Amino acid sequence: MQRTEDARETMVLVVIVGGGILVGLLAGTLLALIFASLSVGVALNAYLLASVALRAGKAERLWLAALGALPAGAYDSAKIFAIGAVTWWGAAHLAGGGGALAPGLLVVHLGLLVVAFLIVLNGFLQGRLKAYFDAGLGGAWVVLLIIVFMIYGWETGLAALALSVLYAILARPVARLTATWLLTHPPV
Repeated sequence: MQRTEDARETMVLVVIVGGGILVGLLAGTLLALIFASLSVGVALNAYLLASVALRAGKAERLWLAALGALPAGAYDSAKIFAIGAVTWWGAAHLAGGGGALAPGLLVVHLGLLVVAFLIVLNGFLQGRLKAYFDAGLGGAWVVLLIIVFMIYGWETGLAALALSVLYAILARPVARLTATWLLTHPPV
């Protein structure tokens, strides 16, 4: 049962992140972005609630699942909108700036991705040095963000901040699997 819940959680994460990126790339206006985010969030929750009703053999409760999809989808819609807004802003910003990212910025984002993964991984691990790793990784994260703010400006810095949170969200399933493997296979 745990494996099924993990697969469902991963599927929801993929739909939220992938839907947010697609909505952000395809939306032409802010109103279209809001409407598309709400549509994807409600559709995702309608599917989840309907599948629960059908698995329980309660097909007569599908109307209740459809009714509950709107309030349940509001939270996921907010996450989809946030990812879509960052994508939408980034795509518009790149289109106005020639469409090319500076190689140094790509290296910093790779660093943010690695640090975000290690922070999430450390959250799943145990040990007496955990607090020290948290402090060191948090410091590395702050330094990378300061670099982006100082070299590339406040707009790119805010985008890097938002993307580092997105990196942490994306790293969660992989970090959980890595932590499980590390805890079940101690070093020799």
